[in-house]
Parts: sequence; C-alpha cells; structure tokens
Amino acid sequence: MPAAKACIAILLIFAGICSAHGTAEPVKVSLLVASPGDKVFQCTGHVAIRLECPAYGLDNVFSYETDRGSLAGQVFGRAKGRYSRIAFSDYCREFIDEGRGITSYPLNLTDSQIRRLWMFCDGDAEQGAESNFNIRWRNCNSAAFDKIAAALGGESIVVARDSLVTLDNGDALKAILLPSRPWAALVLTAALGADCGDTDSWRTRMVPTAMPAMLPTATICSADGTSRPLLAGEPVVLAAKATDDSPAATPGAVFAAILVLSVAVSLADLRHRLPRLVAIADRTALVLLTVTSLALIAVSVLPLSIGGTWNWLYIPLNPLPAIVWLVWRRRRWAPIFFLVYGVAAALFVAAPLFTSNAGTWSSLLSAAIALRVLSHYIPIILKYYE
Repeated sequence: MPAAKACIAILLIFAGICSAHGTAEPVKVSLLVASPGDKVFQCTGHVAIRLECPAYGLDNVFSYETDRGSLAGQVFGRAKGRYSRIAFSDYCREFIDEGRGITSYPLNLTDSQIRRLWMFCDGDAEQGAESNFNIRWRNCNSAAFDKIAAALGGESIVVARDSLVTLDNGDALKAILLPSRPWAALVLTAALGADCGDTDSWRTRMVPTAMPAMLPTATICSADGTSRPLLAGEPVVLAAKATDDSPAATPGAVFAAILVLSVAVSLADLRHRLPRLVAIADRTALVLLTVTSLALIAVSVLPLSIGGTWNWLYIPLNPLPAIVWLVWRRRRWAPIFFLVYGVAAALFVAAPLFTSNAGTWSSLLSAAIALRVLSHYIPIILKYYE
C-alpha cells in the first residue's frame, strides 16, 4: 500500500497547488448523471463524482459500481459495490456507446472540501474496499452523497420538502419510473412489499432521474444558519440520450390480456367445453402463480432484501393454492378454501386505494385469479350443498 499512499499524497499536493492558481483554473467537482439503461437495476440511471484539476491535467470520475449486476443480485441485495477511478473520457464513452445521456451538475463546494472529497474517493478506489450494494439503501447515488456529506465537515445538505420527497416509497417509485420504465416500477414496488408505505429520507429519493427536479432547490447549510446553493451553476448536457420510448407491452396491457384469457377459460369451463385445454390452462396458471409467489417470498426473507418481511401481494400471490390442490384437493373442505381465496383475490382488486405496494397490474391479475377460481368452485360448492 505504500505506493497507494504516495499516490494519494501527490494527488492532494496537486489539488492544493491547483486551488492556489486562483480563479483561472480552480479545482472543480460535479455530479455526472447518466440516463437510465436497459436493465431493471439501471432504471433510475447512474451518478458519479467528477473531480478536475485542469492545471495538472487531472480529470477523474469516481463511480460506485457493482460487477455482480444480475437482476437477482440487485433485488435480493447480494451484490457488492466498490468505488472505481476512471478517466473522464473513458467514463463518458461507456455510456455514450450504450446510447445513454450524461448531464454534469457543478457542485458549490469550497476548495478544502473538494480536496477532502478527492482524498476520500481516491482512498476508497485505491483500497478496493467493498460494501453491500442494495438498490434501496446503498447504491450509486447514496454512496456519492455519503462521500460529499463526509467532505462537507460541519456543513450539511438540505433538500426542499417537495412532493417527491413527501410521497411514500411506492408512489415515489411510480412517479419516477411509470412514464418510461413501467416494468421496473412493478418489480421494485413488488420487492419493497409493505415498506412501500414508508417515507424514507431524501438520500434514497435522490436517484439520478429525480436529480433534475431536486438538485436546483438543494442547499448547503452551515452550523451558524447561513446557506448557499448546492449547485455552482447550470447543468451542462455532455451527451444527449437516445430516444427512450415506453414499451408497447406494458404491465397494464399484459395483465389485461391475462384477464381476457381468464374470462375465456372460465366461459369454456362453465359450458363444459374443451375440458383438456381448460385443465392445461389452469395447471399452467397454478405453476406460474406458485413460482411467482415463491420468488416474492424469497425477496422478503433474504437478510439484505430491499423490503420488509410482509408483502400485501401475498394475498393473491402465495403457494397455498398449489399446496391445497396437490395434497388435499379431494377433501370436502378444499372447495371452501378456494372460495375464500377467490373472495380474497376479488377484494384485492381495490388494494391500490389503500397501499402503493399494489397497482393497476395487481388489480387486473387479482381480478383474473378471482374470476377463474370462483367460476370453477362456486358451482362445485352449490352441487355439494344441494
């Protein structure tokens, strides 16, 4: 590590000399905000810290990243993150090649705060220290603001309590993601579970796609009550993003199609038509429902899950229907169980009125489940008790 320490020492000397050059070529710091990528865990974009000392040709980007970027690793919180030091030109090229835009937001830090921030970022990059990466608590934007907050010393960042900050987690995700990333909104609100109803701090809300609205109103406040804007100037677009259209197969469209299929299968069943096709459709639906419910449970019980242990989606999505059907379907009480399950699914259609854990997609799916279960088991129960 002696070489690393020497590198940091030299860097700090350079930064000090740069600040001594006056206003001609000051040390500068900015946030580089990249537009969203194609993957679910890239749905809110990416943010990194850019530090420049033009007098000595230093232009580095410090980016908190993970190389275990599968969807499962991100949602289950099992990925590890670390700071990387990347040349500015190389960093930009990576995002431009993916068709993603980059906007630079200059920060209003003092020279001493910038030097301290540079020391913290460079130290972490040299050491290669890892931490648990979590979409909700420890991600690129929260890691960047943790470093900036540490560099501020006795000052702190204050963010205006606008509508985005005061929304609960689920509604905030929907406000940010639904227009262009509806599937990401579905996955993340489902994974959050009942924690959708919580209101986390601005630190978790300051995701890259929300920064254009939140950064201009943020301030840096001192202990004596004085404050200054967090931004040192207007944002600069470094690269325009490619066209970002909402997918044609939105969750609403897909689950509406499932509801239509449920209607068709239920009509065929009530009319005693195509019994083999109806049986195949029912068993396929039961398998898909069970697999989905087990994935939902796994997200909740893993120690580093982004959400709590309870999830309102357990009401329509749980493994009990499969267990009862496989083990006890010939018992006299089994139709009563499915009647209760069908009624619960029907009531869950109204869940979006009470929790942001649910949405239009879950209402459509619950309606499809309720229709299929009730249309099949109500005639059976009536026959039993004639």
